[in-house]
Amino acid sequence: MANFKTLTKWHIFLGFLSFFLFGIPNFFAGDSITEAGKFYLPLVNIFFPLLHFSIAYGCKLQSEYGRVASRICGFLLMPFFPAGTIIGFILFENTKKKFEMQDA
Repeated sequence: MANFKTLTKWHIFLGFLSFFLFGIPNFFAGDSITEAGKFYLPLVNIFFPLLHFSIAYGCKLQSEYGRVASRICGFLLMPFFPAGTIIGFILFENTKKKFEMQDA
């Protein structure tokens, strides 16, 4: 499988994962959220999924910016042991080679 397809799938997965992980406290916490949380949780709930979806779109288009952004995300995920390290390593390894243009 080509590396851009792998990166696209992983970033779509990470986009949905971050939407659900940040969305659960936002929708089910009710009145127990502080004033700062009421402001920042919706921002985070939108920002991280859109970030991953835009990187996935860049990888789908085989853009160099998508590859570099994916490499940065992989590097930033590495300290979050154990799952972040594994996902970060997968992303980082798939960004080593430049995207090969393929006829699809």
